[in-house]
Amino acid sequence: MNVYVVGSSTTGKSSLAKILKKKFPQLNVISFEAVRNGFMKAQSELDMGNRQSLARKEILPQFVLEFAVWNERMTGQPTLVEGSFAMVREIADKVRKEDIIVCLGYGKMTLAEIARRAISKAGADSYLFGRTEEEFMDHFYDLVDDDRMNREFCEENEIPYFVTADERGRVLDEIAESVIKRMVGSK
Repeated sequence: MNVYVVGSSTTGKSSLAKILKKKFPQLNVISFEAVRNGFMKAQSELDMGNRQSLARKEILPQFVLEFAVWNERMTGQPTLVEGSFAMVREIADKVRKEDIIVCLGYGKMTLAEIARRAISKAGADSYLFGRTEEEFMDHFYDLVDDDRMNREFCEENEIPYFVTADERGRVLDEIAESVIKRMVGSK
């Protein structure tokens, strides 16, 4: 069984992955962004930096999903993949029935509200550090629409969707406990 933590940028995917890894140390963690960045460095012609490119929307998710399954088979331990897959629907039909998908999102926040919150919480190690709200909104112009489509898709397909805007620590801890119970219960 593998775990896929997906959702919009700055919703807490990496934070949830760290919590899950701490509580379930045998998890192997794969960062979607780290794989994407490796491709961007090694094969710039794939245009992985463009969130709308075919490589970013179709090839990369398929590669990461196949690698997660291979990693689980080779190590005998579950794999956790976290990252900003553009849309949950792009991976939902590719994961196995026993796998867990957790989608994090903003609920019904506006782009300006998301930008303010994200910029105010960005630490020095964040890619958002030093950016303005306007730069955030220019880069993530489609964030609210993508998040709405993810939320609707999750509701229609019974995939857990969690709003992490408020009380993030508590929400992420609850999600982690739920995921671990499911993983332990499946053995």
